[in-house]
Amino acid sequence: MSAPFYTFANGDKIPAIAFGAGRIEPKNEYWPHFEAKIKAAIRNGYRHIDTAEIYQTDLEVGNALKAFPEIPRSEFFITSKVSNHGGIKNRDIEGSLKKTLKELGTDYVDLYLIHAPFLDPAGLTLEEAWAELEALKAKGLTRHIGVSNFRPQTIEKILRIAKEKPEVNQIEIHPYNVEQDTIDFDKKHGILTAGYSPLRALGHNTSGTLAPLLESIATKHSVTPAQVLLKWQIQQGFQVVTSSNNEDRQRTQLELGFTLDESDIKAITEEGAKNPIRFFG
Repeated sequence: MSAPFYTFANGDKIPAIAFGAGRIEPKNEYWPHFEAKIKAAIRNGYRHIDTAEIYQTDLEVGNALKAFPEIPRSEFFITSKVSNHGGIKNRDIEGSLKKTLKELGTDYVDLYLIHAPFLDPAGLTLEEAWAELEALKAKGLTRHIGVSNFRPQTIEKILRIAKEKPEVNQIEIHPYNVEQDTIDFDKKHGILTAGYSPLRALGHNTSGTLAPLLESIATKHSVTPAQVLLKWQIQQGFQVVTSSNNEDRQRTQLELGFTLDESDIKAITEEGAKNPIRFFG
């Protein structure tokens, strides 16, 4: 089942559900099992792949993409991010992106983000980094540009000098972490809010009151709690970055043809707000 889309100002479409190519374990060699995971995701219907310089998984993602020559590049949407410890610190974002493109086996990414606003003083300033992203877009190396883990006050620094505003702000979103001020700011400025770690609530505070609420709502709609959490985000207008090693879960996370009641969305939000926690940043 194909995922719903959001549409950029120029008419380009971004799939609402991305498959994340991040990792938790240390990595110092090629991971065939990770390539297999991305291949499975593509087989199971994902066309938006979310990766990053710091993940060090671009070779695996690139080889997975090459395994599907029957799927044209135009059907894939690839998001990547420049690292504060890589291209920004080294003052060579273009070099970082060209390395990413070579490893992915493509001429461009669809979306390129500054991964976080915590920049090394020895590297580029935020304003310089943003100007570099604008230049990369002008060269056709990325179709769209944006940020990740940015709060309103940091985005405002970009808006003051930008020729083009950020189109996406990817932040941590789940019921235990809803940065409403950031979400409202993004909406006011026409920035699409994307959410990573959408399913973290499933493994946190399982003895609390959110878990049984999710189970109850899932039962009502004949779906899983994971599907409920993803739909909770999408119905609020967020793009979502999810992942799974399990192929059945990969498939069900794209099966979001149901609609949550407004009371469901409100209850999940209110329940999560009782025990706020942020897992990253």
